[in-house]
Amino acid sequence: MKCRGDGKWFCNVRLPGLPSSCIILHLVRAKQKEVSLHPESTLGEITLECYNCGQRNVFLLGFIAAKSDSVVVLLCRICLSNNALK
Repeated sequence: MKCRGDGKWFCNVRLPGLPSSCIILHLVRAKQKEVSLHPESTLGEITLECYNCGQRNVFLLGFIAAKSDSVVVLLCRICLSNNALK
């Protein structure tokens, strides 16, 4: 995953002895909130954001499974609490 604030790449794996994954540790320490996926990932190089409102703060994003096609939808906490996706 790529930190959008400084363009550095990190894995999303939690290494032994660390409290969270490398990208999360970096985001917290660097006070950053936005990430992009690798260009060779299944979804391509996209920035993770809320499907409904476009919120890009990764710490506010969650996901739900859509009713069809085995699709996962990212929604922010505000949209989730407002039942924004019907």
